[in-house]
Amino acid sequence: MKLNDETRFPHPVLSPQTGDYLNGVFEFTVSVEETIKPSQVTLHCKLELTEPTLRELIVSGDAAVGLFVTCLDSYLAKPVTVGLEGGTLSFEPGELIGKVTLRPMIWSRRMISNYSLANCHEEFGGGSIELASGTILALDDPMTINVGREKLAQMDTIFAIAEAEQLDLGELSVSLDSDRIKILAAKDVYQQLNTLRGQGAGSKVILNSVYMPAVMQVLNTLRDGANGYEGLRWYKVFTAKCEHLNIDFANPDLWKSAQRLLEMPFTEITKSPEIMGT
Repeated sequence: MKLNDETRFPHPVLSPQTGDYLNGVFEFTVSVEETIKPSQVTLHCKLELTEPTLRELIVSGDAAVGLFVTCLDSYLAKPVTVGLEGGTLSFEPGELIGKVTLRPMIWSRRMISNYSLANCHEEFGGGSIELASGTILALDDPMTINVGREKLAQMDTIFAIAEAEQLDLGELSVSLDSDRIKILAAKDVYQQLNTLRGQGAGSKVILNSVYMPAVMQVLNTLRDGANGYEGLRWYKVFTAKCEHLNIDFANPDLWKSAQRLLEMPFTEITKSPEIMGT
Protein backbone atom coordinates (compact mmCIF):
# COMPACT_ATOMS: atom_id res chain seq x y z
CA MET A 1 0.00 0.00 0.00
CA LYS A 2 1.48 3.33 -1.06
CA LEU A 3 0.30 6.33 0.93
CA ASN A 4 1.81 9.73 1.51
CA ASP A 5 0.68 13.12 2.81
CA GLU A 6 -0.32 14.17 -0.73
CA THR A 7 -2.74 11.25 -1.17
CA ARG A 8 -6.31 12.50 -1.62
CA PHE A 9 -9.52 10.61 -0.90
CA PRO A 10 -13.10 11.18 -2.15
CA HIS A 11 -14.38 10.66 1.40
CA PRO A 12 -13.45 12.24 4.77
CA VAL A 13 -10.28 10.95 6.46
CA LEU A 14 -9.38 11.94 10.00
CA SER A 15 -5.73 13.00 9.77
CA PRO A 16 -3.44 15.85 10.90
CA GLN A 17 -3.07 16.85 7.23
CA THR A 18 -6.63 16.79 5.85
CA GLY A 19 -8.88 19.02 7.95
CA ASP A 20 -11.80 16.81 6.84
CA TYR A 21 -13.30 16.65 10.35
CA LEU A 22 -14.57 19.59 12.37
CA ASN A 23 -13.09 18.09 15.54
CA GLY A 24 -11.55 14.85 16.72
CA VAL A 25 -8.06 13.45 17.19
CA PHE A 26 -6.38 10.25 16.03
CA GLU A 27 -2.88 9.87 17.47
CA PHE A 28 -0.81 6.70 17.65
CA THR A 29 2.41 6.07 19.59
CA VAL A 30 4.63 2.99 19.36
CA SER A 31 7.52 1.84 21.50
CA VAL A 32 9.75 -0.94 20.16
CA GLU A 33 11.12 -3.88 22.12
CA GLU A 34 13.76 -5.87 20.26
CA THR A 35 15.72 -8.93 21.31
CA ILE A 36 18.66 -10.22 19.28
CA LYS A 37 18.63 -13.87 20.44
CA PRO A 38 16.11 -14.92 19.40
CA SER A 39 15.45 -12.19 16.83
CA GLN A 40 12.09 -11.01 18.13
CA VAL A 41 10.32 -7.66 17.67
CA THR A 42 7.44 -6.49 19.83
CA LEU A 43 5.54 -3.24 19.30
CA HIS A 44 3.77 -1.66 22.27
CA CYS A 45 0.99 0.55 20.92
CA LYS A 46 -1.05 3.35 22.48
CA LEU A 47 -3.65 5.46 20.73
CA GLU A 48 -5.97 8.37 21.27
CA LEU A 49 -9.20 8.53 19.28
CA THR A 50 -11.72 11.22 20.21
CA GLU A 51 -13.95 11.22 17.11
CA PRO A 52 -17.19 9.53 18.29
CA THR A 53 -18.45 8.20 14.94
CA LEU A 54 -15.20 6.36 14.26
CA ARG A 55 -15.08 5.01 17.81
CA GLU A 56 -18.58 3.59 17.39
CA LEU A 57 -17.58 1.85 14.16
CA ILE A 58 -14.64 0.17 15.89
CA VAL A 59 -16.73 -0.88 18.89
CA SER A 60 -19.36 -2.38 16.59
CA GLY A 61 -16.76 -4.24 14.54
CA ASP A 62 -17.52 -2.31 11.35
CA ALA A 63 -14.03 -0.78 11.40
CA ALA A 64 -10.59 -1.74 12.68
CA VAL A 65 -7.68 0.29 14.03
CA GLY A 66 -4.04 -0.65 13.84
CA LEU A 67 -0.86 -0.36 11.79
CA PHE A 68 -0.05 -1.07 8.17
CA VAL A 69 3.40 -2.64 8.46
CA THR A 70 5.77 -2.57 5.48
CA CYS A 71 9.17 -4.27 5.41
CA LEU A 72 10.79 -4.40 1.97
CA ASP A 73 13.64 -6.68 3.10
CA SER A 74 11.26 -9.44 4.21
CA TYR A 75 8.51 -8.64 1.64
CA LEU A 76 6.03 -8.03 4.43
CA ALA A 77 3.15 -5.63 3.78
CA LYS A 78 0.02 -6.13 5.84
CA PRO A 79 -2.37 -4.44 8.29
CA VAL A 80 -2.32 -5.57 11.93
CA THR A 81 -5.06 -4.61 14.36
CA VAL A 82 -5.09 -3.41 17.97
CA GLY A 83 -7.92 -2.38 20.28
CA LEU A 84 -9.06 1.11 21.22
CA GLU A 85 -6.91 0.84 24.33
CA GLY A 86 -3.86 -0.04 22.24
CA GLY A 87 -2.07 -3.33 22.64
CA THR A 88 1.04 -5.38 21.95
CA LEU A 89 2.02 -6.74 18.55
CA SER A 90 4.64 -9.49 18.27
CA PHE A 91 6.35 -10.58 15.07
CA GLU A 92 8.03 -13.88 14.28
CA PRO A 93 11.83 -13.99 13.82
CA GLY A 94 12.68 -12.77 10.33
CA GLU A 95 9.36 -10.99 9.71
CA LEU A 96 10.87 -7.57 10.35
CA ILE A 97 14.38 -6.88 9.09
CA GLY A 98 16.13 -3.57 8.42
CA LYS A 99 13.95 -0.55 7.66
CA VAL A 100 10.30 -0.99 8.67
CA THR A 101 7.52 1.56 8.08
CA LEU A 102 4.53 1.70 10.42
CA ARG A 103 1.45 3.63 9.26
CA PRO A 104 -1.31 4.05 11.87
CA MET A 105 -4.77 3.87 10.33
CA ILE A 106 -8.43 3.06 10.75
CA TRP A 107 -10.19 1.18 7.96
CA SER A 108 -13.66 -0.27 7.35
CA ARG A 109 -14.01 -4.05 7.74
CA ARG A 110 -17.25 -4.29 5.79
CA MET A 111 -19.51 -2.06 3.74
CA ILE A 112 -21.00 0.83 5.74
CA SER A 113 -24.23 2.04 4.18
CA ASN A 114 -24.97 5.18 6.22
CA TYR A 115 -21.81 6.86 7.44
CA SER A 116 -22.74 10.19 9.05
CA LEU A 117 -21.01 13.35 7.78
CA ALA A 118 -22.32 15.51 10.63
CA ASN A 119 -18.81 16.09 12.03
CA CYS A 120 -17.20 16.58 8.62
CA HIS A 121 -16.23 19.67 6.64
CA GLU A 122 -19.07 21.26 4.67
CA GLU A 123 -17.36 20.36 1.37
CA PHE A 124 -18.67 16.80 1.86
CA GLY A 125 -22.25 18.06 1.74
CA GLY A 126 -23.62 16.73 5.01
CA GLY A 127 -26.01 13.80 5.30
CA SER A 128 -24.41 10.37 4.97
CA ILE A 129 -22.42 8.30 2.46
CA GLU A 130 -21.72 4.67 1.66
CA LEU A 131 -18.24 3.31 2.34
CA ALA A 132 -16.90 0.13 0.79
CA SER A 133 -15.07 -2.53 2.75
CA GLY A 134 -11.38 -1.66 3.13
CA THR A 135 -11.91 2.12 2.99
CA ILE A 136 -9.32 4.14 4.89
CA LEU A 137 -11.07 6.26 7.52
CA ALA A 138 -8.20 7.78 9.53
CA LEU A 139 -4.44 8.15 9.26
CA ASP A 140 -1.67 9.27 11.57
CA ASP A 141 1.88 10.17 10.55
CA PRO A 142 4.04 7.19 9.50
CA MET A 143 6.86 5.96 11.71
CA THR A 144 10.09 4.27 10.68
CA ILE A 145 12.06 1.82 12.80
CA ASN A 146 15.24 -0.10 12.03
CA VAL A 147 15.38 -3.72 13.10
CA GLY A 148 18.61 -5.68 13.39
CA ARG A 149 22.12 -5.74 14.78
CA GLU A 150 23.57 -3.00 12.56
CA LYS A 151 22.35 -0.06 14.62
CA LEU A 152 23.94 -1.63 17.73
CA ALA A 153 27.41 -1.94 16.21
CA GLN A 154 30.15 0.31 17.55
CA MET A 155 31.09 3.07 15.12
CA ASP A 156 34.79 2.24 15.33
CA THR A 157 34.08 -1.21 13.82
CA ILE A 158 33.30 0.38 10.45
CA PHE A 159 36.46 2.51 10.32
CA ALA A 160 40.07 1.68 9.49
CA ILE A 161 43.12 3.94 9.41
CA ALA A 162 45.58 3.21 6.60
CA GLU A 163 48.80 4.77 5.38
CA ALA A 164 48.60 6.41 1.95
CA GLU A 165 51.87 7.27 0.22
CA GLN A 166 50.14 9.46 -2.37
CA LEU A 167 49.08 12.04 0.24
CA ASP A 168 51.16 15.09 1.04
CA LEU A 169 52.79 15.34 4.46
CA GLY A 170 50.27 16.22 7.16
CA GLU A 171 47.28 15.29 4.96
CA LEU A 172 44.27 13.07 5.73
CA SER A 173 41.58 11.77 3.37
CA VAL A 174 38.57 9.44 3.39
CA SER A 175 37.81 6.49 1.09
CA LEU A 176 34.37 4.82 1.04
CA ASP A 177 34.95 2.08 -1.53
CA SER A 178 35.46 -0.91 0.79
CA ASP A 179 33.54 -2.58 3.63
CA ARG A 180 35.15 -0.20 6.10
CA ILE A 181 35.42 3.56 5.85
CA LYS A 182 39.14 4.07 5.30
CA ILE A 183 40.76 7.10 6.86
CA LEU A 184 43.84 7.57 4.71
CA ALA A 185 46.81 9.26 6.35
CA ALA A 186 50.09 10.53 4.96
CA LYS A 187 53.16 8.66 6.26
CA ASP A 188 54.00 11.19 8.98
CA VAL A 189 50.40 11.47 10.15
CA TYR A 190 50.01 7.69 10.22
CA GLN A 191 53.02 7.37 12.49
CA GLN A 192 51.72 10.11 14.77
CA LEU A 193 48.32 8.43 15.00
CA ASN A 194 49.96 5.15 16.02
CA THR A 195 51.86 7.02 18.72
CA LEU A 196 48.67 8.64 19.99
CA ARG A 197 46.90 5.28 20.11
CA GLY A 198 49.45 4.08 22.63
CA GLN A 199 48.86 6.98 24.98
CA GLY A 200 46.18 7.13 27.64
CA ALA A 201 44.18 10.00 26.17
CA GLY A 202 45.36 9.56 22.58
CA SER A 203 42.29 7.63 21.41
CA LYS A 204 40.06 10.47 22.63
CA VAL A 205 42.09 12.99 20.65
CA ILE A 206 41.79 10.80 17.54
CA LEU A 207 38.05 10.44 18.08
CA ASN A 208 37.57 14.21 17.99
CA SER A 209 40.22 15.26 15.48
CA VAL A 210 40.04 12.37 12.97
CA TYR A 211 36.82 10.36 13.29
CA MET A 212 34.59 13.39 13.83
CA PRO A 213 35.46 15.12 10.51
CA ALA A 214 35.39 11.73 8.76
CA VAL A 215 31.80 11.17 9.90
CA MET A 216 30.89 14.67 8.72
CA GLN A 217 32.42 13.85 5.32
CA VAL A 218 30.35 10.65 5.06
CA LEU A 219 27.16 12.52 5.96
CA ASN A 220 27.94 15.11 3.32
CA THR A 221 28.57 12.40 0.71
CA LEU A 222 25.22 10.72 1.46
CA ARG A 223 23.21 13.93 0.93
CA ASP A 224 22.66 12.98 -2.72
CA GLY A 225 21.88 9.29 -2.16
CA ALA A 226 23.64 5.98 -1.65
CA ASN A 227 26.00 6.50 -4.62
CA GLY A 228 26.46 2.74 -5.08
CA TYR A 229 27.54 2.04 -1.49
CA GLU A 230 24.45 -0.02 -0.53
CA GLY A 231 26.23 -3.40 -0.51
CA LEU A 232 29.07 -2.30 1.76
CA ARG A 233 29.00 -3.12 5.47
CA TRP A 234 29.84 0.41 6.62
CA TYR A 235 26.84 1.76 4.71
CA LYS A 236 24.42 -0.68 6.38
CA VAL A 237 25.69 0.14 9.87
CA PHE A 238 25.97 3.89 9.24
CA THR A 239 22.49 4.27 7.75
CA ALA A 240 20.92 2.03 10.41
CA LYS A 241 22.37 4.25 13.12
CA CYS A 242 21.22 7.40 11.34
CA GLU A 243 17.68 6.07 10.98
CA HIS A 244 17.68 4.97 14.62
CA LEU A 245 18.66 8.52 15.63
CA ASN A 246 16.24 10.17 13.15
CA ILE A 247 19.05 11.86 11.24
CA ASP A 248 17.87 13.22 7.90
CA PHE A 249 20.24 12.11 5.12
CA ALA A 250 18.93 14.66 2.66
CA ASN A 251 19.57 17.66 4.89
CA PRO A 252 21.73 16.71 7.87
CA ASP A 253 23.17 19.16 10.35
CA LEU A 254 26.70 17.85 9.80
CA TRP A 255 28.16 19.12 13.05
CA LYS A 256 25.29 18.07 15.30
CA SER A 257 24.63 14.75 13.55
CA ALA A 258 28.27 13.67 13.70
CA GLN A 259 28.35 14.39 17.43
CA ARG A 260 25.25 12.27 17.98
CA LEU A 261 26.62 9.37 15.93
CA LEU A 262 29.85 9.43 17.97
CA GLU A 263 27.93 9.84 21.24
CA MET A 264 29.18 13.35 22.02
CA PRO A 265 32.91 12.70 21.63
CA PHE A 266 34.09 15.91 23.31
CA THR A 267 32.73 14.62 26.63
CA GLU A 268 35.48 11.98 26.46
CA ILE A 269 38.06 14.79 26.36
CA THR A 270 36.57 16.41 29.47
CA LYS A 271 36.83 13.10 31.31
CA SER A 272 40.56 12.84 30.64
CA PRO A 273 42.75 14.21 33.49
CA GLU A 274 45.83 14.10 31.22
CA ILE A 275 44.24 16.66 28.88
CA MET A 276 42.20 18.70 31.35
CA GLY A 277 45.04 18.99 33.84
CA THR A 278 42.99 17.67 36.75
